[in-house]
Amino acid sequence: MNHLRVIIGVLCGLWLFGGRSGADQNKLNVRELCRIEVSGTLMNAYNDVDLYEGHLSKATEKLKDARLKLMLLDREYQRLIQSFSSSTPAFEVDERVLTLRFEQRTLEGQIRESEQAVELNEKLLKERRAFRSQFSELITPVFTITIDKQAQQGGYPLAIAFRHSCSQYQLLCALPRDQAEALRKIAREVSNPQACERYSSILSP
Repeated sequence: MNHLRVIIGVLCGLWLFGGRSGADQNKLNVRELCRIEVSGTLMNAYNDVDLYEGHLSKATEKLKDARLKLMLLDREYQRLIQSFSSSTPAFEVDERVLTLRFEQRTLEGQIRESEQAVELNEKLLKERRAFRSQFSELITPVFTITIDKQAQQGGYPLAIAFRHSCSQYQLLCALPRDQAEALRKIAREVSNPQACERYSSILSP
């Protein structure tokens, strides 16, 4: 009896899905492929913001540390100059001064590099924060966005879902006209827009 039920189930599955053409299957797939592309784009924006925040924090700390060390070296240099007397051998003066000056130039180079890193990461962070905010607003008419802030570290568990639900037995699942138009705008902002473009063009049967 159990074997008979399995056979009947398999036959029913073949009857339900076997008749679908490759084109129909592609139409079904583009909905999920589009959702994955949108989710990945938003996820990357969150990850980039975290990345540049980390880079900016490190560069800022390095800059602060180098500036402090340079200030201390400048004070040491001034004390050194004042400590010399006319009886101090010239070679000793030259050696100690040159050593300090070398350390100062090294720190000045580190400061310039850190300032450039701070400036660059501030720029990139601002851009990605703006994109994250704009993209989140752009997809809101078509998708719901859920973020579990209590989740473990290691990424953003974003849950992106279409607002317009579909029956699992629905062969074609066109979006409402306003959402289809919004999806076409969303497609322009993702790396691989083909799935979203195709899905937005599907019309109700």
